[in-house]
Amino acid sequence: MNTTTLLHQTKQFLRAHAKKESGLVMFFILLFVIGTGTLFGVVSRGLDPDAGKDWWALAFVSPKSTSLSFIIGNHGSGTTFSYTVTKPDKSVVSTGSVAIAKGTRDIVTVATPAAAGEKITVTVTDAIGKKKEIYRQ
Repeated sequence: MNTTTLLHQTKQFLRAHAKKESGLVMFFILLFVIGTGTLFGVVSRGLDPDAGKDWWALAFVSPKSTSLSFIIGNHGSGTTFSYTVTKPDKSVVSTGSVAIAKGTRDIVTVATPAAAGEKITVTVTDAIGKKKEIYRQ
């Protein structure tokens, strides 16, 4: 076996294996890209508060002040909310309703502030009758 033949056989061997290895590398790169894209899509849907979920939240705009204004954040299918602001003796301070689209939030302004130390209850009911309450002292 001469040197030229050995060199020629070595080149053929390297070419054949290089094609196999490049195909294998391309397969793993493609598998990685597909896996990463799928994982990104699953995580994005899981972190989206509106994707397949039905909930809403209620909070005071300024928890430390005497303002009775509150926020309703809607992430559900219902868009109509009714509210009642009452004192401990059940007298009504304010009442009304508000429409809030899914994925948004709205501030409900109550003109009458609470007196210092006065207990106030804000009750909000959605279109299907689910109630939530927040309290201020």
